[in-house]
Amino acid sequence: MLGIKNPNQPASKPGRLSAIALFVMLYLMYSSTFLTDYLMRDEWEFVGGGAWYDLPSFISTFFFRSGRALFAVFQKLVLVFAGYDASRIQVIRFINFVSIAVIAVLLLNFLEKRTKHGWAAFFAILFFFSQTSFQALMGYSFMLISGSLPSMWFSLLAFYLYFFVFEKSRLPHYAQAGIVFFVLMLAMQSTQTYAFFAMIPLSYLALTDWKASKTRIIQFLFISALTFAVSALTYKWGLDYLAAQGRAGYDVGEQGITQLSSRPLDVILLAINPRTYWSVFKMWTFPFPFQNTPPLNNLTEKIAAFGIMILWLGLVKWLAIAVTQWRRKSSLSKNLLRSLLRRMPCSSTGMFTR
Repeated sequence: MLGIKNPNQPASKPGRLSAIALFVMLYLMYSSTFLTDYLMRDEWEFVGGGAWYDLPSFISTFFFRSGRALFAVFQKLVLVFAGYDASRIQVIRFINFVSIAVIAVLLLNFLEKRTKHGWAAFFAILFFFSQTSFQALMGYSFMLISGSLPSMWFSLLAFYLYFFVFEKSRLPHYAQAGIVFFVLMLAMQSTQTYAFFAMIPLSYLALTDWKASKTRIIQFLFISALTFAVSALTYKWGLDYLAAQGRAGYDVGEQGITQLSSRPLDVILLAINPRTYWSVFKMWTFPFPFQNTPPLNNLTEKIAAFGIMILWLGLVKWLAIAVTQWRRKSSLSKNLLRSLLRRMPCSSTGMFTR
């Protein structure tokens, strides 16, 4: 999906071996989530709640309470399939794992086609998919599969359409923007947390292809911001509607909308502050091969999380610099070759006229 070649990028062929190795490593890290019979605390509430007759009210409730209409559809689909069958719950967890592993392989393919250092791309993706956000996706796979996976796929679809399909399309620009906006709205209606998953490949594209893709990157960011604004306003309208009926919405969502509407500048400053995200690199559990690591105290855990964050930022920055240097060398080599080819006819003509 994300592997279409860009002629301006270094021509390194991604190997199947690295994709297989990545899949195997993710299996070793997360296979216990679908090979073990368990339920997380937040999943107890929903298991066995599969009945299609109440789907319209289910959609309405989720739309007004949490601003996620599609979340209700996907969750109902999962619950109807699983019922109280433990083996079916494990099947759902396995589908969740395979889907996330496929996304990891696609991102690996995206990186490998843009750098000659395939091993660096492999370890960057492996490092990223071992972090807390993905550990939670795997651990809560029975509940989060309802909204997270569709949201991530919709987000990546929007990125793929705008930067690979529409780039050479004759479709009017407003139509392109409208389609991407619609797909991102579907992602937001699945779950807001993962609706902007496409920012991950977009950030790398901005670091390595800013000059060539600056306009489209800015446009995509604008469409994303518009999607967020429309979704926030729609959700606020839903919460106001519930309040008028004397009903309460999702408490976390209500707090977020209240903060955004009353203190927007503080929310923006919090969002762009790197210190806000240190907990993303906190080790929730220790996956393979560090599963026997003893528990860490609070200070050690914070220091470790900060070190992991610095390592990750350094790895991303190094990849961006490596791609830029490789492109410069490639450009110099092409210019030198063209210069030599232009001079060859002149040299040969001068030789025969002597």
